[in-house]
Amino acid sequence: TQSTWGSLYRTFGNMSVDETRRKLERPKLQPNSAIEFVNNVFGLSIISASQLESYDDCNFLLTDSSANRFMLKIYNGVESDNVLLLHGFSHLFAHLSANGFHVPQQVTDKQGKLFAQIDATADSGLNRSHATTVLRWIEGTLMYDHTPTRDLFALVGAHLGQMHISMDSFDHTGFHRTHQWDLRQLLGIRTFLPALSGEPEKTALVEQVLTRFEKDVLPNSSKLRFGIIHGDFNDNNILLDSSGTRVCGVIDFGDCVFTWRVCDVAIAMAYAAVALCTPGKSSIGFDDSGPLQAARSLLEGYLNHYELTQDEKNVIFILCCGRLATSAVIGYYSYLQDPTNEYLKRHSIPAWSALAVMVQQMDTQL
Repeated sequence: TQSTWGSLYRTFGNMSVDETRRKLERPKLQPNSAIEFVNNVFGLSIISASQLESYDDCNFLLTDSSANRFMLKIYNGVESDNVLLLHGFSHLFAHLSANGFHVPQQVTDKQGKLFAQIDATADSGLNRSHATTVLRWIEGTLMYDHTPTRDLFALVGAHLGQMHISMDSFDHTGFHRTHQWDLRQLLGIRTFLPALSGEPEKTALVEQVLTRFEKDVLPNSSKLRFGIIHGDFNDNNILLDSSGTRVCGVIDFGDCVFTWRVCDVAIAMAYAAVALCTPGKSSIGFDDSGPLQAARSLLEGYLNHYELTQDEKNVIFILCCGRLATSAVIGYYSYLQDPTNEYLKRHSIPAWSALAVMVQQMDTQL
């Protein structure tokens, strides 16, 4: 209830309660209900729906009678309540699209609106209204399904640098928010460390990163530039052509936030390192220092298009480790809340291996 959430916010703070709410208020819907809703509200002629993997939301791949494809996104309770953030997504999609980037494009409903409401029940049993939107499907294959190479990481790093040039001229108040996945809020993951009880080595590894963040990043934070960032630039959100030589789309802007600009490439570097630590995944052109080599390759591609200041370079590896720690800790916490969602482990498990390697690079100078 609203009074219960209010008490928890006062006790634990907005960010940790929001993360808990995202799990408890993750909507559930049957495919036939998704089809009926989209056809009635958005006026489409959908004939099939299949649920997609998702962290906190409920997403469906839709196909209409003419074989056109769409995605229905049903937002979790936290994002559903943040109308200003939802409007920010619409404006950012329009801005990036106008600048030549392939990003989600929204479909208007019968009333000409970009968002509609649907009642859905979460695993917790809570029934409430959730915000929804329908997006045109972007064709391509996930970077996750391609073999990692240095050239591939440089390619996606370059794409992120090009996006940042465009995003430097964009702002929206919806993204000026407090968000646990924002690296400025890194210390907030201490709230979730009890989930690691019985794992002293992992806890110590995370505390090592948090200590360096307090010592070397926060005192110099006034020297770091701000901007809107994607916030989750990883191999599950990057689409490539069949040859893997061209980025043909970027998706999932749910972690967008106004923060230090350098955080975005640090996050991308973190997930490049994770890709080299994913069990059963082959790679080409890397040795035992593969996670570091992958991260550096992505950074090199990025720097070919977007310049960082020396102050930003000085903290980039600490921020990279900060994202690895966040992914590992909150990912594990989230899985404990929803053990049926295997997707939550895709990055959080290999993030521990990547962190063990990358934490040794926090003193690296560029």
